[in-house]
Amino acid sequence: MKYIAQNKSYIFRVSLEPDGESWRAFIPELEHRGASTWGHTKEEAIRNIQEFAQMVIEELIEDGHARLGLM
Repeated sequence: MKYIAQNKSYIFRVSLEPDGESWRAFIPELEHRGASTWGHTKEEAIRNIQEFAQMVIEELIEDGHARLGLM
């Protein structure tokens, strides 16, 4: 997944795995900040993690943690 904010690009690996009747998507580097979600389909799980990651990254940038190493 690629996210662009404040003229910087952030690239994160998204892990996707089946979870019973649904799919779990998460970003290992940001999972400790809650970057984990699910969907009924793979596509829904990916869409959900993209939206969630955007919120997490924007919050980190607002809090002054713009560098990935500080996230």
